[in-house]
Amino acid sequence: MANSSRPSKSSQSTAQNKRLLQRLERHPELARQLEAILDTAENTDATADEIEQLLAKQLRKLGSTTMECWGSDTEEAAAQQFNEENPGAHYRKKKR
Repeated sequence: MANSSRPSKSSQSTAQNKRLLQRLERHPELARQLEAILDTAENTDATADEIEQLLAKQLRKLGSTTMECWGSDTEEAAAQQFNEENPGAHYRKKKR
């Protein structure tokens, strides 16, 4: 007898897919690059060597973009935390 309190595998997969799509929407450049990798995986016209070279290039670019997203998110979180801890602080650029 199945345990009715546990979600079915189908509903878990649907929820997981929904979360993934929401996360990709927050990072559209990562989504574009992942789509390019999927296109490469489905490319039946190229040789194995061509696919390997293309995939290596795409993975380097994906890694770089991931680091940029991480840095941006981390900087934003730090700025938000600073503003919460220092509500009277004002940011201004140095005059030249």
